[in-house]
Amino acid sequence: MAPRTNRERMLAGESYNCLDSDLEAERRQVKALLRRFNRSELMQERRSILEQLLGQLGRDSIIEAPFHCTYGCNTYIGDHSYLNYSCIILDNNEVRIGHHVMVGPAVQIYTAAHPIEAAARIQG
Repeated sequence: MAPRTNRERMLAGESYNCLDSDLEAERRQVKALLRRFNRSELMQERRSILEQLLGQLGRDSIIEAPFHCTYGCNTYIGDHSYLNYSCIILDNNEVRIGHHVMVGPAVQIYTAAHPIEAAARIQG
């Protein structure tokens, strides 16, 4: 059996190397899309960008700018949901926001973590 990739380990909730070149490349692409999203004032353009970025964007759902996420593809948003200004989603694992959900301004949702013990962090 082939060893699991850092992405696979990340999604399994296992220890992984966040500095992995493949993960870094994904994050660079996400940042480019987010820059476009956060600069745009056109709802149609924003929706198009979010549809490229997110795992799912439900019908009639809205995300206000500025919005930030780590990977985007791990975030799933149901129908008729609204994420207010300055939402941050660190979606190193799945984030599922259901139908008819209203998320207030400046809400932060984190699935990312790191070892709490310094010895484990020092080992890499």
